[in-house]
Amino acid sequence: MENKICRIFMDAELRMLSTAVEQSPSMVIITDTKGSIEYVNQKFTQLTGYTLEEVIGKNPRILKSGKNPPEMYKHLWETITSGCEWHEEFLNKKKDGGLYWKCSSISPLRNSEGVITRFIEVCEDITKQKEAENKIKEAIEAKANFTSMVSHELRTPLTTIEESIAVILDGLTGVINDEQKEYLTIAKRNVDRLARLINNVLDFEKLESGKMEFNTPEDDINEVVKEVQETMATMIVEKGLTLIVKTDDNLPRFRFDRDSIIQVLENIINNAIKVTWKGSITIITDKGDDAIHVSVEDTGIGIRKEDMNKLFHEFEQLAKGKDRKTGGTGLGLAISKKIIEKHNGKIWAESEPGKGSIFHFTLPVK
Repeated sequence: MENKICRIFMDAELRMLSTAVEQSPSMVIITDTKGSIEYVNQKFTQLTGYTLEEVIGKNPRILKSGKNPPEMYKHLWETITSGCEWHEEFLNKKKDGGLYWKCSSISPLRNSEGVITRFIEVCEDITKQKEAENKIKEAIEAKANFTSMVSHELRTPLTTIEESIAVILDGLTGVINDEQKEYLTIAKRNVDRLARLINNVLDFEKLESGKMEFNTPEDDINEVVKEVQETMATMIVEKGLTLIVKTDDNLPRFRFDRDSIIQVLENIINNAIKVTWKGSITIITDKGDDAIHVSVEDTGIGIRKEDMNKLFHEFEQLAKGKDRKTGGTGLGLAISKKIIEKHNGKIWAESEPGKGSIFHFTLPVK
C-alpha cells in the first residue's frame, strides 16, 4: 500500500514537472550525448516555427544563422562535454529564415552513477532587447558623429579668427590704440573659451565612445605636477592668487597616461581659479595604500551640500541664472572623472560653503 501511494505521488510529480516544462515561457531543448534533438517544448515551436516531429533526431545546428563565430560552437561543445554549464547569447535562424536572439544556458544531465546521458538547453528570447540596444548604440554613434562634425567645422573658422586677432594685437597690421586693444583682447579671450569648449566636447565624445587612446609608460607624477605648475602659474598670478605645491619626493614611478593626467589637473585648477577670489591654490601629492593620492585645495567660495552630487556630471552647472558667476560647460570635471576611471582610479571632492574645496584623485601604483 505504501509503495502504491509513493508511485502515485511520484507520477503526479512527474506530470506536474512535464506540464511545467511544456508550458514554460522559456524554450527547452533536450538532446542526447551526440547532440541529436530528443525533445523541444511549445515555446520552441512558437519561436522557431519548427514542430517537434520536424526536429527529432536533428542537430540544433539547423538553427545556425551563420552570424556567430565558429569557435563559439567549439567552445560550447568542449564545455558541456567536460561536465560544465555553458552560457551565451546566440543569433539564430527560424524555419522561415527570420533571425532571432536567444540567451542560452546548456547543462549536462547525469544518471544516478554520475554519467552524462543528455544535455538540456533553456533559452530566453531576447530579440526585442537586442533591437533596443542596437537602436541606442546607433543613436549614440549618430550623436557622436554629429558632435564631432560640428566641432571640427567650428574649429577651422575659430582658428582663423584667433590668428587674425593675434596679428592685429601684435601690431603687424599697424598701430592700434588702447581702446581697440581692449576690445580685441576681450574678443581673443572669448575665442579661446570657445576653442576650449570645442576641445572638451570632442574629448568627452571620445571618452564616451571608447575612442580615446591612452599611452601608459612608467612616469613621475611629481614631474607632471611641476609641468602643470609652470603652465598655470601666470593665470593664477593674474587672478592675484598664490600657487603652493607640496610633493612627496619618495613617490615611486608608475604607469599612467601623462597627457590625460595633466588634463585632469588643469581642469581642476581652472575650476579652482574661477571660484577663488583671494588666497591660494595648493597641489599635494602623497602615497596611499597601493595608490598615489593627488589633491588640489582652494580657498574659494566652496560648494553647497545639495550641489555635491552634481559634480562630475556632464553639462551640469552648480549655479544657474543670476547666481552663475563663472563660465564653462561642466564638461571639465566629467572628462576628468572618465580619465581617472580609465586608469582604475577614484576621484571625489570635499567642500564647505565659504571655506573652499578640495578635489582628490587616486591612481593605482600596480
